[in-house]
Formats: sequence, structure tokens, C-alpha cells
Amino acid sequence: MGLPDTKKRLFMLYQREQKQQKQRKMESTKLLDLLPPATGTMASLGKYHKANGPATAALLIQIAAEMLETSPALRRRMGITLSDLAAADKVRKELARKTAVA
Repeated sequence: MGLPDTKKRLFMLYQREQKQQKQRKMESTKLLDLLPPATGTMASLGKYHKANGPATAALLIQIAAEMLETSPALRRRMGITLSDLAAADKVRKELARKTAVA
């Protein structure tokens, strides 16, 4: 005789949660791969780094959009639709274009 329905459901929920955690961990390692490698020594920390606002904003939009595209649950929780992501991508492209021109 099999497990009662409630135990089966709990076990299935547990397995699903484990799978989602593994997926999230894989996504976070993918994001770390996107970051540029840390180069230089402690001496280079003294130099002034001029921030490029539009380029940074475009990169952050791209990272967030990639995360949200792969996670429907996160999109639902945040109330973001695929059309919102498409609009964000248009903004990202415009920022990237401004950065390339400047």
C-alpha cells in the first residue's frame, strides 16, 4: 500500500522545492560568470573610477531581465509581465545606445 495522499503531496512539494533551490543556485552562479573578473592590486584601489551611469544601468536591467525571464514564480511574486520585460529591454537598448554614442 502507498503513502497517504497528504504524505505524497508533502513529499512532492519537498522535491519541487529542492529542485527550485538547485535551479536558483545555478542561476546565481551564471550571474557571477557575467561579472568581469577582478583585476589589479590594492594600489589600483586608490585611483578614481569614473562611473558610467547609463552603462551600469543597462547592465543591471539586463541581469534583472534574465533572472525574471527564467523564473515565472519570481515574476508572479513581483507582478511583472513579459511585456514589462520587453519594455525594460527597450530602455536597456536605449541606454546602451547612449553609452555607445557618448
